[in-house]
Amino acid sequence: MSLKDLPEPTRLVEDDAGVGIPPADVWISLLLILATLAAYWRVFGYGFVGFDDPGYVYNNLHLREGDFSRNLQWIFLSFDPDNWFPVTRISLLLDYKLFGARAGIYHAENVAIHCLAALLLFGFLRQATRARWPSAFVALVFALHPLHVESVAWIAERKDVLCAFFWFATLWAWTRYVRRPSSRRYLAALLLFILGLMAKPMIVTLPVLLLLLDYWPFGRKPSWKLIVEKIPFAAISCAVMVITIVAQTSAGAIQTLNHFPPGLRLENAVITVAMYLADTLWPAHLWAAYSYPRSLPLWQVLWIAAGIATISAVVSGQLRHRAYLAVGWFWFLATLLPVIGIVQVGLQARADRYMYVPIVGLAIALAWGIQGFVVRWPQVRQWAVAAGTIACVAMAIRTSLQTEYWSDSEVLFQHAIDMDSGNYLAWNYLGQSMSGNAGGLSQAIARYRKGLELRPEDAALHNNLASALCDANQLEEGIAEYREAIQINPIFGPMHAGLGNAREPGDVRHRRF
Repeated sequence: MSLKDLPEPTRLVEDDAGVGIPPADVWISLLLILATLAAYWRVFGYGFVGFDDPGYVYNNLHLREGDFSRNLQWIFLSFDPDNWFPVTRISLLLDYKLFGARAGIYHAENVAIHCLAALLLFGFLRQATRARWPSAFVALVFALHPLHVESVAWIAERKDVLCAFFWFATLWAWTRYVRRPSSRRYLAALLLFILGLMAKPMIVTLPVLLLLLDYWPFGRKPSWKLIVEKIPFAAISCAVMVITIVAQTSAGAIQTLNHFPPGLRLENAVITVAMYLADTLWPAHLWAAYSYPRSLPLWQVLWIAAGIATISAVVSGQLRHRAYLAVGWFWFLATLLPVIGIVQVGLQARADRYMYVPIVGLAIALAWGIQGFVVRWPQVRQWAVAAGTIACVAMAIRTSLQTEYWSDSEVLFQHAIDMDSGNYLAWNYLGQSMSGNAGGLSQAIARYRKGLELRPEDAALHNNLASALCDANQLEEGIAEYREAIQINPIFGPMHAGLGNAREPGDVRHRRF
């Protein structure tokens, strides 16, 4: 088989009018659905976890009691709990009105949306490149990779699967616009993009991806027109970024420079890129709530930074002959940028859910790299098919096993501690999950104290320990812990409210975070 016998991956199909879906694509789509269900079937029987799920669903008064007009205000104008995602709120609100707090329904919907996102990813790549099997492999990696368990098995991450759904729908619509430009197709892509932003703002990097895709697979000649057509996308992205920063700042989610110094943030960002690459290739050590390091070896940071720069230079040098390498690599880096930690939101060093869309770039580089290898040496085709099949089966099995840790909060955070006993975040969250159980206050207090042994300067741990002590009627110790938390982080309101409540006899309503 010669190169000319294969579909050209850099040329678009001329016209899709009147052309049905090829049978092979239908079978691939069915395989995607069945494989995803096989990997995630366990989650249908799981409940909620005490990690954002209460505030998002079963303790959310807007879902439980709010009338229609008040809910509209909350959906579109509120930053509660710490972000602006009206499409996600609408989705959860409809679920609650229809199904109440039946967790299995929410899990099933997350898996269904994840399935649809994988199908849209396959459809976009298949339409844009004409390459069936590389497109199928990328979609299978997205559907089955264990790094995605956090996004799919965690009900509070409905925003993640919804965002990806609209992300890939936008790329699919944009491909149709590039093929046959019209205002209707352009507006369809823009509307889907806006819906994605309203599901989760991580999609703000999509205008950068559109520029990358112009080079490959679209093969469009550089011109000012290509930049101008992205301006509405970029302008809306900038507006949503401002809204997001305001929302997260008002909620106290953006950490201060005193808590995480700029140098440490930059070092952690570099290390995080390497960790995500390692977890993509060998996802054997995944858990929730990766704790932030106190310091990082400078030599390690410099070596990894040099490696990232080298890879970037090498793939850039392949733009003329293997443009998919550069597009895949820079897709990975660009889509990670909003969550890499330069602007630190939350206390985690990194999170598996942040790789939900970035992993697609790495899969693109790998899939089309293998295709190029097979084109040059056709005799290895069977070996490549066998390796790809084994990889997909292994991912599905590992994903199915990984979902077990999301069966409940205590299992989830105990697993994190088993993987890393020095993970102060996991001790904190394990304490929170135990404090809600009957007779669990003493166990929660012990977990908070263990976390404080590891990170005595953490205001959240002091606050949660204070709340648990007050709930256990140990008011003097609780007040002392509140004061310690306020001394560490004097600008966060809930700690002042907790201290005020602790001084009022009989009032034990304290807010944990």
